[in-house]
Amino acid sequence: MNQDEALSMNDSYLQNLKKIVVYNLENEHFSVEELADKAGISRSQLHRKLKQLVGLSVSEFIRNIRLEEAVHKLKNNTGTISEIAYQTGFSSPGYFNKVFQKQFKVSPGEFKKDPSIIDASLQTQLITIQKEKKPFYQVKKNRPILAGAAG
Repeated sequence: MNQDEALSMNDSYLQNLKKIVVYNLENEHFSVEELADKAGISRSQLHRKLKQLVGLSVSEFIRNIRLEEAVHKLKNNTGTISEIAYQTGFSSPGYFNKVFQKQFKVSPGEFKKDPSIIDASLQTQLITIQKEKKPFYQVKKNRPILAGAAG
C-alpha cells in the first residue's frame, strides 16, 4: 500500500467516525465507549488510532466535532445559543459557552453576532490542526481567526 492509499484510508476512517458522532450529535450521553462500539473496535484501540491520526483523545475528537457542528449552526443562525448547545450534545448552555470560549477565545454570542471572527472553513481543521500541534487560531483585529485563514 502506498502513502496516498494509506492517507485515503485514514481520511475515510476519520470521516466514518465523524458520521457516527454527527448521527448521535444530540445525545449528550454519547460516549467514547459508544463510538468505539459503533466503529467496531475497542475503546483503547480507538484511542490509539485517533492519537496516531490526529493527536486527539476520543473525547477531544467528539467535542471538536460537536463544536464544529455548533459553529455551522451559529453561523447559519439555526436557533438560540441554548438550542444550539443542546442540538450539538452539550449538557448545558453554560458548559457549551465555557468550551466554545476556551476553544475559540470568543463566546458563542460574539461569534453569532459576527461570524467573521472565526474562519468559517472549520471542516476537519479542528481535528487536523491539533495533530500538527499548531495553534489553530491567530489574532486579527483583536479577534482570533483560524491559522492560515485569508485576510
